[in-house]
Amino acid sequence: MDSQELIDFKKNLRREAFATRDVAWQANPYAGEALKQHLIEALPMPPGIAISGYWPLEGEIDLRPALAHFHGEGHPVGLPVVVAKDAPLVFRRWHPDDEMILGSFRVMTPPVGAPGSRTDDPFGPAAGFRP
Repeated sequence: MDSQELIDFKKNLRREAFATRDVAWQANPYAGEALKQHLIEALPMPPGIAISGYWPLEGEIDLRPALAHFHGEGHPVGLPVVVAKDAPLVFRRWHPDDEMILGSFRVMTPPVGAPGSRTDDPFGPAAGFRP
């Protein structure tokens, strides 16, 4: 497989994965609550572990119920922020009552003055995966 074939193959794979994810999201847009329960049961978090997540875009599972739960349990929660092109992501502390702002790529982020956050246990969106 030459490099153009590989590029085309990956592009088609992503398109198929996004289409599958979109169908799943439309079938159950409230799957975030079920995900929260699953994470609580499957991933016991030791005290003080810093959690990072993401603010969902359309079609992505809503991680906010899980993030709010872990925040309520005393875990610091951070969300990623793009601060500049080609710069590493930074994480800002999130609180469920925070007023979010529109950041890069139409993603809602904690406000500019929010403190930074470390991340011990990151949760991120995926278009697809192979078990």
